[in-house]
Amino acid sequence: MRRPRMTEAGLDSVYNDVRAYAQVAGYYDKIEDLEIRISQGFSTASESEMTFEAASAILRGRLADGEGVQRRAAWYAQRVLGGRSCCVGNHVLQERDGKLMSPLVEQLKQYGLAVRDVDFTNIRDAVAPVRPKKRIEGLIIDQPCNKLTLIKGLGIERRRLLQEPTLFDRNPRHAVVRRATTSAIGTLVMGEWILRSALPTVDVRCILMLVDPDLHSRDFMAIETTGTFVKQLSGEWHSLEPNSVVGSSDLWRQAGHDLEDLALPSTLVAREGLMRLPVDRATRCLMVLDVLWSRQAGASGLAAMTVGEIAREVERRFLIEYTNDHRRHDIEDCLENGGFVERPPYESKCYALTATGVYQGLVTRRLLSKGLAKAFDGDLEANVLGPIRKQARLWARYHGGDQVVE
Repeated sequence: MRRPRMTEAGLDSVYNDVRAYAQVAGYYDKIEDLEIRISQGFSTASESEMTFEAASAILRGRLADGEGVQRRAAWYAQRVLGGRSCCVGNHVLQERDGKLMSPLVEQLKQYGLAVRDVDFTNIRDAVAPVRPKKRIEGLIIDQPCNKLTLIKGLGIERRRLLQEPTLFDRNPRHAVVRRATTSAIGTLVMGEWILRSALPTVDVRCILMLVDPDLHSRDFMAIETTGTFVKQLSGEWHSLEPNSVVGSSDLWRQAGHDLEDLALPSTLVAREGLMRLPVDRATRCLMVLDVLWSRQAGASGLAAMTVGEIAREVERRFLIEYTNDHRRHDIEDCLENGGFVERPPYESKCYALTATGVYQGLVTRRLLSKGLAKAFDGDLEANVLGPIRKQARLWARYHGGDQVVE
């Protein structure tokens, strides 16, 4: 009697089984232990609240140089100035289809504001001598007060000691050097010019947020630069000594606030919990996962969406301008590389949630839900483990040859 031969497909199937078994067996004796670990993690999250650090976890360390300072500038601005920081990391000017445009103006349109035509070329050429930086750290749109606030973030520069080290304070604070590069101020000048041209009757403010690069520090200083002209800028550095300070960590403490509150979402009332967070890379990634989970939760198969479909739904639900460069970085660099989404190989340019993406989407919704101080009292099997298991089995069936994509 001849023995059955192991085919290549059969070997691949066994290899997948071995990998899955090894991933569990290496850390847990029983699969029930793994389920308990996942349930405990969700319960812990349900007792917590959304913070800058909690939102940043989805990036898994994938940050460009200086992006940590820039994102914190947007978070702090929301708490200090009020409002919602949109356009975090957007270009002030960008070329699209061979023409100059501004994501800042497109963001105004997302809010339903009627904007005027802007001569972007003239503004770009006028500000070019100071070599403005490309990106901005936030645009706060306050429609009831008819006000726009433009945010640019920089790392704090310190020089002299405020006091000498003592036995009780071995790390005394240093005075903040109130200056900035002319290119950073030039970015605010260009942005202010664009916004005033688009909405002449709206009050436009420009704020430079100096943020401590130390990830464990919440120190900051917000300095107003509204009304600065290009002719005032020369050389590499621009002194901010004459400019007014509209907020700082010292003033925040003196008002009786906890500096850790700077890392919390804004207190805005919004129809979507994610609309209380600054629209930075982490928040956009969470928005994409939420859009995919909204589609997946009501599907019997694997819910896949194209990048265009995802972007349109993110813009519609969260009222943001979702540019092509941000879509690429968010979905490919962060979510796909982080294992939160995956491309079904035989579908055209689509993405679907992985089991990890389902879990992150559920945790995010819980962190942003009302009554965060209360522990989760729902059915963990039905509301957490069940959706994760369903998603894993859908992917297993798909990779096994079943057409389960909807």
